[in-house]
Amino acid sequence: MAEQLPEGFKLKISPALDEKTVCEYVGDVDAILGFRITRRIIESAPKLRFIQALGTGVDDIDLDAAFERGVMVCNSVGENAVEVSEHAMALMLALAKNLHKYQRNLASGNVQRLRQLMLKGKTLGIIGLGSVGMEVAKRVRPLGMRVIAIRRHPRDDLKEKFGLEFLGGPGDFDYILRESDFLLLSAVLTKETKGMIGERQLSLMKDGAYLINIARGGLVDETALSAALRRGKLAGAALDVFQLEPITPDNPLIGLENVILTPHVAGGAWPPQATPKRVEFIVSNIIKALTGGKPDNVVDPVLGYAHTSFSRVLDSSN
Repeated sequence: MAEQLPEGFKLKISPALDEKTVCEYVGDVDAILGFRITRRIIESAPKLRFIQALGTGVDDIDLDAAFERGVMVCNSVGENAVEVSEHAMALMLALAKNLHKYQRNLASGNVQRLRQLMLKGKTLGIIGLGSVGMEVAKRVRPLGMRVIAIRRHPRDDLKEKFGLEFLGGPGDFDYILRESDFLLLSAVLTKETKGMIGERQLSLMKDGAYLINIARGGLVDETALSAALRRGKLAGAALDVFQLEPITPDNPLIGLENVILTPHVAGGAWPPQATPKRVEFIVSNIIKALTGGKPDNVVDPVLGYAHTSFSRVLDSSN
């Protein structure tokens, strides 16, 4: 990344990620690229003008502290949408074909055949049709799945482009819950969406449905989900994100046979495996912000997330 910065820009890399070390390191920086940016870190950087999040979510950045200081915050929405969508697809297929159970059974010599679903004709409900949701919708069309979705601001052109049978708004949340055989959570975590899947919402889902969360752990009440899985209300669930990360041994989802868990890896790896396209976007956005330009994906102080640059996301979805 350093070699992509123009003359006059310097890159500082913190030797550690703990808050105390970062605070000691940001005293002369104009911009911060990273995650878990606390109020203390922001207040330790008097020259700070810009924060660039590595991924889509900004829930681990103290937005109140940033906005109080007039610091602009941007995310990287869409830059790892393909990686996340592929992970979501892998989780959905593994649940449908019971791959996780087969692996456990074979380890103990059990070769019993298990229930396997054919995805053709099944309904995928997407909560949050953003860049990831769009990529998933595009990928399931060849499988013959029926796709329905909601987003804060529905658009007819998105419904047509991605072959959706239904695209609604927040008021259609319960409809998506009732209709879905597979429910994919790809919404951003805000004050409004925190805990959006709880006991009531799980009760509305089809008996034997599946839940997949590749967004943020805070969207789901894990205790309620665990109870729904234990009593057989849901056939299974797959989660890449958790309320507390890294996941702890006492998490109620650990040990359940009908659950697949991965450690927040859906977005792929950051350096040295980061894609050139992703690095190019981040470097370009930082330069725009620090030279008076107009960066992409500026987080709205009221909504708590970015107004996606859909022209860029849609172009990458072709």
